[in-house]
Amino acid sequence: MEPGLHHLSPVKFPKIAVVQPSVSVSGLVSRSLRLGFGATRANLVPALCVEALMVSLVLAYFYLPVARPFFNVLSDWNVHGGLAFSFIAMGATVGGLTETFIVYLHKGGRWTREDLMNMAFNFLVFGLLGIMNSGLYQLQARWFGAGRSLGTLALKTSVDQFIYTPF
Repeated sequence: MEPGLHHLSPVKFPKIAVVQPSVSVSGLVSRSLRLGFGATRANLVPALCVEALMVSLVLAYFYLPVARPFFNVLSDWNVHGGLAFSFIAMGATVGGLTETFIVYLHKGGRWTREDLMNMAFNFLVFGLLGIMNSGLYQLQARWFGAGRSLGTLALKTSVDQFIYTPF
């Protein structure tokens, strides 16, 4: 390829090489916002389905006594599985479920090789993020304690939202 040409995905853009002109900072910001809002629109329904599933699990945990054995098993796996559990749980829920919802909601359930590759990639990325999150929460328990007081939770939330997440 010549300088200035950037290869795009052959699946999504089969015969295109785009010349990237220089762009101003405001142009980059507006392009990023446009792409971000487009991605939000494209993934809103699948993301809301995953969120609804997560809210349902929280409600079941607190208000459905028959679900208690299921959550006890998950808790046991979490304690004994360590980082492997964090990897698999985050990879499967965020990486796997989201791609599954995308395929069934946007593509009528027709899986392609690209969908499977996306799922595998997302599983790996979010699995690694699960390990990182687990490490962060263990570190915060050492720093701030494992209590659930308002002050402790405020410290942990602040570190999570204003230091770890932006980083």
